Amino acid sequence: MTNIHGRPLNYYLRSYRRHAHLTQEELAHLLGAATAAKVSRYETGNRIPTLQTGLAYEAALGVPVAKLFHGSYEEIRESVEERRRKLKEERERRQAKLGAAIHSVA
Repeated sequence: MTNIHGRPLNYYLRSYRRHAHLTQEELAHLLGAATAAKVSRYETGNRIPTLQTGLAYEAALGVPVAKLFHGSYEEIRESVEERRRKLKEERERRQAKLGAAIHSVA
C-alpha cells in the first residue's frame, strides 16, 4: 500500500483504528493517553510510538505490532536479514580459515 506520493506507508494505525470503530479519543483512552492529539501524531507519522505504546496499540486493536507498523517492520526485517547474511558469511570464512589451519598443522 502506498500513500498519495507513491511512498510505502509505514503506519496502518488509522486504518486499523477505523476498522475497530474507534474514535481517536476512544483509542487515546485505551492507550492511557490524556488526549487524542498523541493518537493523531502517531497516525500521521509525526511521532514514533514507544515499544510500550506499540504494544498498547496491539492490545487495544487486536492487531500484531508488526502488522500495525508494516512498512517500518519490513525495513527493519530486511536490515536484520542483511546483517544475518553477513554474519553467516563471516562465520563461514572463519570456519574455512580454521579448517585450513588445522590441515596445515596435520
